[in-house]
Amino acid sequence: MTRLRAEERFCDVTIVARSLRFRGHRVILAACSPFLRDQFLLNPAAELRVSLAHSARVLWSRARRGAGAGRQRWRW
Repeated sequence: MTRLRAEERFCDVTIVARSLRFRGHRVILAACSPFLRDQFLLNPAAELRVSLAHSARVLWSRARRGAGAGRQRWRW
């Protein structure tokens, strides 16, 4: 799964936070984050812009550590 994510294979959503863009798998991100699950239900588009209390760097560091691979649960 990590390799597929790294190669951006089967990615079906792009999350944009400030100037950062993160390609991911909607179902995996939704399973890891109630916030993202709700956002996907409200906005089924291929690109989701989020404004977080956390900085965009927090989003990026969590994504790069493999939260999309199910190793940690995101809390927003």
